[in-house]
Amino acid sequence: MAIWQAPTPMGSARATMTTVRRPVVGETPETQPLPLVRFLLTLFPMFFSRTARVRPLHALCLVAALLSLPGVAEAQITADIAQLTGGRGNRTTASEIIRGFGIADCTSSDAAVQIQVNNVPAAAANRLDIWHSNGASVDCIADANARSSDPAVRTCVHLRVDPVVDGDSRITIPLADIVAGDTGSTTGADICGRERRTYRFYLIGTGSDEEVGTVAATQFGFFDLTIDAVAPAAPVPSPLTLEGNNVTVDWPNVSDADPPADLSYRVYIESDGCGTTITQDGGGVRTDGGTEDAGMSVDAGTDAGTDAGAAEDAGLEDAGLEDAGLEDGGMTMMSIVTTRTTGPGESSTTLDLNALGVAEGGQAGLRIASIDQAGNEGALSAEVCITRRTGVGFCDAVEGGCGEGGCAVSLPGGSEPPSPLLLLSLSMFGLVYVRRRTVRAKNRARATR
Repeated sequence: MAIWQAPTPMGSARATMTTVRRPVVGETPETQPLPLVRFLLTLFPMFFSRTARVRPLHALCLVAALLSLPGVAEAQITADIAQLTGGRGNRTTASEIIRGFGIADCTSSDAAVQIQVNNVPAAAANRLDIWHSNGASVDCIADANARSSDPAVRTCVHLRVDPVVDGDSRITIPLADIVAGDTGSTTGADICGRERRTYRFYLIGTGSDEEVGTVAATQFGFFDLTIDAVAPAAPVPSPLTLEGNNVTVDWPNVSDADPPADLSYRVYIESDGCGTTITQDGGGVRTDGGTEDAGMSVDAGTDAGTDAGAAEDAGLEDAGLEDAGLEDGGMTMMSIVTTRTTGPGESSTTLDLNALGVAEGGQAGLRIASIDQAGNEGALSAEVCITRRTGVGFCDAVEGGCGEGGCAVSLPGGSEPPSPLLLLSLSMFGLVYVRRRTVRAKNRARATR
């Protein structure tokens, strides 16, 4: 309430105003307006002063007050993923964290998510109550039954209370605690058996255990975590037999919980022939396209990052097999399996059989596995068997074919009809020849005139 005091008789004195706030009946310190609000209410009447000259000064005071009191109003708790640990190592970048947990993490004993928290109310510094949405479209704060005290009724999963907050304001939640399910039921215990889902985790800071009541906006924060514990299906390439020297193999995108644009494919190439059993590396730990997998062989020297000292034969490594591909006690050649990984959404690969060291008439086998965003690698596809033939194309239409020395072009013999491609080529040659003869004849005629 603003109380005006009468001006004093002195000529230079101005009217003054004293602001007195009377408490509201029933108001307690907890329900009083925030200090910043009270301050603004105090300054508000000044802008209606009869003396216009004081308004700029009042405005300056207001701006100074707002800049000097940034922390007066309470803010919502903030929670952001700082690090994921587990079977795929430590992940701290945004591009790694967004992929979430995968099968390798679900089978790891040390998998955990580390959360950076800020603006936690002092009364709840060590009493954060954690819930999650169970991968459903449910609001664990606003929905009536989301945090019911009855585990059989509530739609959100109660995870735990009293997390340890370290000196950097971070809390660590083991993946084992998440997959253990609700504290009062088994809801959520099958997370590591589900396809890709995004779970919203709520950190509630009211100071209560298993908070089921109303939560103010300043008493909670949340973060999203993706978990995908199902590997994608195997691709289905077609056809399964191909011939050529530079051969492109493609396949339809695999149907998965991940969008097709997020799926990559690992290609296993057996350059010593078809029908050999190919063993996967079992990790599926890389999803960035165009790079080799750690510890795997290089794909015929075409990808960046070839290790120094790799075998010089067509740029291939020995993929951890016997050195030089020889077994002790004999000259048996070992199979050399190389791998390459496509970029996200790319469902084809091109093989240069010459660079792979495949002889003319020799064969190479190829199998493909899908990789989702979480790094889960699916089963291998059926084998594509490729026979190297340098002369596939035009030279196959004429007698002689192509060999290492090039194509021997001649007219087809026997009763076989000429190739349409050959006829078209001869027709074009004839037209050009006739045109040149005509032009020369005209030039001679002009010269004799």
